[in-house]
Amino acid sequence: MEDEQFVVIGLDGVRLDVVRRFADALPNLSAFLNDGAVGTLQSVLPGPHSSAAWTSFSTGANAGRHGIGGWRRKDGYDFLSVTGSDISPPRFWRTLSDAGKTVGVFNIPLTSPPEPLNGALVTSWTSASGQYAYPTEFQAELERIGYQRKADFYSPDDPEEELVDTVEKRGKGIELFCDKYDWNLLVAMFYSTEQAHHQFAPFIDPDHPLHDPEEAKSVKRVYQAVDKQIGRLRARVGDDTPFVIMSDHGFCPVYERIYVNRILEEHGYYTPPADTTDSSNPSIRLQLIDTLKRSDIVRSAFRRSSNVPVLNDIVKSIISSYRDESQQKSLSADWSETVAFNGYAHGGIFLNTEAHNPEGIVGADEVDDLVDDIITDLEADDYLGPRIEGAFRREDVFDGENVELMPHIILRFRDGYLGSSGYEQRQSRSASELRANGDTVGFHTMDGLFLASGEEIRATDVDGASILDIAPTVLHYFDQSVPTHYDGDVLDEVFKPGTHIRERSITHVESEFTDIDRKQSSTDLDEVEQRLQDMGYL
Repeated sequence: MEDEQFVVIGLDGVRLDVVRRFADALPNLSAFLNDGAVGTLQSVLPGPHSSAAWTSFSTGANAGRHGIGGWRRKDGYDFLSVTGSDISPPRFWRTLSDAGKTVGVFNIPLTSPPEPLNGALVTSWTSASGQYAYPTEFQAELERIGYQRKADFYSPDDPEEELVDTVEKRGKGIELFCDKYDWNLLVAMFYSTEQAHHQFAPFIDPDHPLHDPEEAKSVKRVYQAVDKQIGRLRARVGDDTPFVIMSDHGFCPVYERIYVNRILEEHGYYTPPADTTDSSNPSIRLQLIDTLKRSDIVRSAFRRSSNVPVLNDIVKSIISSYRDESQQKSLSADWSETVAFNGYAHGGIFLNTEAHNPEGIVGADEVDDLVDDIITDLEADDYLGPRIEGAFRREDVFDGENVELMPHIILRFRDGYLGSSGYEQRQSRSASELRANGDTVGFHTMDGLFLASGEEIRATDVDGASILDIAPTVLHYFDQSVPTHYDGDVLDEVFKPGTHIRERSITHVESEFTDIDRKQSSTDLDEVEQRLQDMGYL
């Protein structure tokens, strides 16, 4: 097994049916569709959010074990940005590195600060600048070739240009790693697909009010760029090497953004601050920025000012100030009258408990009955009820030592509806309003992508696979014991009968978690927060 190699390529937000839709223009992905193992890959709650999903992918654990429910963690009424330092279970590449395997990891979220390992690790776009790769000399080589962790801007004139450019630079970084190291495991994620989805998702639904066939061409071009890089890598490693292509979740166009706190207010569970202004009468500054965004002036100015530092800073400060004001309500309430509030985008309701909040009013003996009451009311709500699959107790969704970090109630929205952690004095905003305000018009679904090919992999339909299954499958392939905290299963049915992974018994080993270390500087966290706001995640 010393010379064995395994490749896992992540395509953020990609759905199987969209790959099939573009298949004629994607020769390398089509080869997987025709000759490999093909299916959907179920994501995880909360959300699904990329932060929780990629952490479950890398740790093999549900959010109740690894503790990551979103891009932020609750601390009283504050929500603080999370980093790799907030994750205690080991990543599967860490396990292989400790076993003497040489690994390369590119662009997986929440891997900052980069940890030393046997090989190289390049953190994702969510990490701060400074050292974003290990070892430092590898980062220097990446910068020499112009490596880029994500596209920074959509050009109105050529919206996919920077996305495609980032894909190509990611490919160069991967090739640099392959040239430099005699490696065993390569894990790399392409994020440009997700950026295209957030911008152009209505292309998938002809009945969507923002549907534009031209936007499908932009998305297809991004997919073609990714397909090209997959082809280059597969030619390098050979068709015999196990090669998995997967996604953290799917995507769909958004029809409405739903203000869950407003609905909680209607049922008497949430009370906004006394000084909350009516969203139909925003401040002059918000009115100005909204007007600029609707006329595309801000976006065009950003593009034209990108090479002029002073102008760039001015435009960014305008956008930042808009977001600062529009986000303030998400953490505010009249806490003396509030028993529950939605603190996570896409539906994560916390109770205002005495034990965990500075002005909490819910006693420990009230929690169970209150959770039941809220679930009953939300599922029966005339507006919200038809837009959610259901509302669930956290104990029914998660398992592990970090369950108490998760919201008390998890909402699972139907595809096309996006829950907001903010507050407005109305139940929702339409997709047309969201686009006019420069907000995302696409969001995540539970159905991700799974493709696999290689000499030992059989052509088959894959049913019931989960993102939690990737980590144990890779470890078992390399004859490593599966940690006992893993929640997924080895996908042995993907491999041909008689192969070593099918014939060898699965063994387990007690998990060893690392201590949480949150010593990253406040400056770094501020930069991470800004990156997340720039993408509309916060």
